[in-house]
Amino acid sequence: MSRRVPWQIIGGVLAILALVAAAALYGVFRSADQVRLALASDTGVVVIELPGENSGDCDGGACRSVLSLDRSDTAKKVRADVRDPLPEGVTLVYWGCGEGPGSPTCTITPDRDSSVCVTTTAPADLGRAPCGPVPRRPPEAAPTGKLKIALRTRWNARVSGGTLDDQSVVCANAGAEEKFCEIPITEGRIYYLRAAVDDPKDDPYGNRGLPFMSMSFQGCDSGAGHNVGIVCVVYGEATEKSICAVTSDTFETGLLDKCGETVKEPA
Repeated sequence: MSRRVPWQIIGGVLAILALVAAAALYGVFRSADQVRLALASDTGVVVIELPGENSGDCDGGACRSVLSLDRSDTAKKVRADVRDPLPEGVTLVYWGCGEGPGSPTCTITPDRDSSVCVTTTAPADLGRAPCGPVPRRPPEAAPTGKLKIALRTRWNARVSGGTLDDQSVVCANAGAEEKFCEIPITEGRIYYLRAAVDDPKDDPYGNRGLPFMSMSFQGCDSGAGHNVGIVCVVYGEATEKSICAVTSDTFETGLLDKCGETVKEPA
């Protein structure tokens, strides 16, 4: 004797078939003017509330939502909210948005089906990388200070040099008795500077027939009294530093004395 299938089972099967059919019909007849945006949250820190009707284990941090949007080439902001305040220093971050992975804001262009995932910057979340690889942030720029350079001579002279990979520092006086320059210096970098007279035959004090005119520095981290053949070393720091370059010309003894004074602010 055959057993009759309980009507509850038949009803359940029919309900499932109806849902499957409805989903299939939605996929077939969905308007070409609509796109699907699938949203997901994954965090163990707070409860995130997504736009639209939320489903899943939202209280446990894993929430889902699906939105139907009008197809468009116009950018649209997507924003999730939190039920309770985030811990200090923690923010929401998104994957799948136009700003790139791990962005604190999310913009999409609803011209096709897409998906967005949101989590937090809490170490417990980023350590799991629930939404995708965590992008590496560029290192913070090193602190900077400034170096003031004083050229005290009537000879046509210049200070040149810089770091080993950037020799762009040039401070030339064009014969002016006092010339002041200022350059930025970066903490942790080392600056190598040289001073020289452009033309030893171009004597500002008359034709004395001097075959050579040397220069020296004051204020270098490598010490004072460096002649033209020795480099003035300055260690980059996040502060203000100053050096002074003078010649060995006996007519400029007074200018040599001025090098011990505070470097004049650039105009």
